[in-house]
Amino acid sequence: MKVPFNRPYITEDENIYMSNALQNMSRGGSYEFTNKCVRYIEGKLNCEKVLLTTSCTAALEMAATIIGIEPSDEVIVPSYTFVTSANAFVQAGASIVFVDIKSDTLGISLDSVRRSITTRTKAVIAVHYAGLDCGIEQLSILCKEYGLYLIEDAAQGFLSRSLSKKYLGTYGDLGCYSFHETKNISCGEGGALVVNNKSLLDKALITYEKGTDRRKYMMGHVDKYTWHDKGGSYALSELLAACLLAQLEKSEWITNQRRKSWAEYRDLLGDENGLYRISSRDLSNDFNNAHIFYLLMNCEKQRNELIRHLNEKSIMAVFHYIPLHDSPGGKRFGWSNTDIEYTSVVSKTIVRLPLWVGVNTNEVAEQVLLFCNNA
Repeated sequence: MKVPFNRPYITEDENIYMSNALQNMSRGGSYEFTNKCVRYIEGKLNCEKVLLTTSCTAALEMAATIIGIEPSDEVIVPSYTFVTSANAFVQAGASIVFVDIKSDTLGISLDSVRRSITTRTKAVIAVHYAGLDCGIEQLSILCKEYGLYLIEDAAQGFLSRSLSKKYLGTYGDLGCYSFHETKNISCGEGGALVVNNKSLLDKALITYEKGTDRRKYMMGHVDKYTWHDKGGSYALSELLAACLLAQLEKSEWITNQRRKSWAEYRDLLGDENGLYRISSRDLSNDFNNAHIFYLLMNCEKQRNELIRHLNEKSIMAVFHYIPLHDSPGGKRFGWSNTDIEYTSVVSKTIVRLPLWVGVNTNEVAEQVLLFCNNA
């Protein structure tokens, strides 16, 4: 493709840092580059504790263990999200209750959540689609009202903020980020778990250390470490942490470059056209990390025809999730107590345009408008 959908940005420092990591004797997790990444993220987000993980999936699986998910529990999840948002809790034994999304940010519907809470509900998973605040402040209030854990799937939301200027991923009891190659800040494969609820910190550290109290041993708090609880091998390697550090040090610049491209799309395409509309959340408040620029077409047929037209012009545009409640796995492991109408509409009409540092927005927008004028 002449214009690929995604092209990870590479700084001038990845090769240097990774070469240094190779020369060091310590190449596992929790060493020099890991610690530098952790200090950067904790300082930037002003959060309690960050644990680097092999993926956002790993962070979500840790979250399920940390909050003690059991087979009798229900977890509320938006149907319009990546499978891991649900599967991480299914693996721990929970039943999934799917809910709808809102029309403005495609985030979880507060009303749908409220109507889905039962005596078995243990947690709500908030997904910040496209790096847009899903309405996390109101959702946080609701979860506290009912005594529910709030887990933020902020895979797409690193460096995005709420209208109160607080970073997404720092509201919930636990927050989860992705540094996958498709994300703004990337080390190929990677993620992070943010522990915001201090009462969960000890459990988080034990889970992170394969179920042992090894972290206390490393800090000199115990003279030996032993197995205490459930856990796994979640730590990011030093090699990937070295790559991630280079990205983090340029993260503000990378985000600003993406924001410029996002704004160019909006200026070129406008808020809406006879065939489409775009997200109502603009960039004027500097809160959007510009992870995705999407159009919502009038119908599925027009969506498919636009994607086909752009692909024929060597421009890779794509749609996104198939609703989880309609999937074989979703029907097996979950259900819904409410209507999920808007999720189905978005799934059939969304088009994501190429967005990466240096993308030629003029070329893409020209072809979108050409298609619309001829439709």
